[in-house]
Parts: sequence; structure tokens; C-alpha cells
Amino acid sequence: MNDTVLTVLGNVGSPVRQAVTGKGALMTSFRLASTPRWLDRPTGEWVDGTTTWYSVVAWRNLADNISASLSKGDPVIVHGRLRTVAWERDGRSGETLEIEALSVGPDLNRGRATYRRVIRAGLPNPTEGVADTTASATPAKEADAGNDTHPGNDAHGDGDTDGDGDTDGDRERPDSELVGAMR
Repeated sequence: MNDTVLTVLGNVGSPVRQAVTGKGALMTSFRLASTPRWLDRPTGEWVDGTTTWYSVVAWRNLADNISASLSKGDPVIVHGRLRTVAWERDGRSGETLEIEALSVGPDLNRGRATYRRVIRAGLPNPTEGVADTTASATPAKEADAGNDTHPGNDAHGDGDTDGDGDTDGDRERPDSELVGAMR
């Protein structure tokens, strides 16, 4: 199959919506606005070009991470497969550009982000056993150095092996803790 794969820089232009399909697959979608800008040298002012709108769809783990991380207005980079989707509504029809996202992240040219790895049940923790190479540890980290409560250990005997308050082994975050939140 000859897919058109592209990378688009833009802003989340709608609320991020999450749904579960009839077959139980998690899906997240949002609209992406991409507007080219250039400096008009004779006037010294920035000029905005025509905005191109895309519908972005993501599935499974990526869908979960997008819904926990992004909101309307956030600058993002979307990499995925481009396709044209026909629609019909209220006697009108048209086509929309849709990107099936393979990867999505914040545009670090326009802000800062903090990355937090999500550890899922049944998958090995890629950072387990890796030494902390941080130049200066905070007193809290030093005080917890002997605490054996990292993911995978049931330090309290309550069946919670990942520290998120349940026993399913799927490390979850509260909604207030946004992954990759822009600051």
C-alpha cells in the first residue's frame, strides 16, 4: 500500500475528544490548524498564510496519552498517514483531510514540556535497573533511595504494584497530572 506519510506543525484547534469504538478500541480525535508564516522583508512584519485544517485521529495508547496531554490551543507536531475522507450531512457533502496519527508531541520551539513515561501492565519497564545519572539529586530523592516502592513492587502488601491506587498494574495518572503539559 502506498500511504502518504507527513509531518504537520500547528495548533490543536478544537477540544480533544475521546471515545471507545464498538469493538472496545480507544480513539481520540481533534482538529489541527496549520498556518504558514513568513517575514515580509520590505515591511518588516510577519504575514500569515492560509490556514489548512486537518482532522487528527489516534488509536489505543497514543489516543490515551493525547487526551491526557493536549488541549485546545496547544502547539503540536503530528506525524501520520494522510487520507481524504468524504462526508455528507444535512444534504451537503464534502471531503476533509484526515491524519491517522502515528506520533504526536508538543512543538518545543513554542514552549516547554515535561515528559513522563507511562508504564503499562504486562510490559517491561525500560528504565528499571538504569542508574540515575542526574548531576545533583534533591534531598527527597536521596531520602527515598532505600524505599522499594517503584513500579512492579508491592511494598505495602495491598496488591498495588504501580503506585496508582488500584491493582490492575496499568500505571494511571490523575487528570490533573498532564503528560507533556505546556508551561
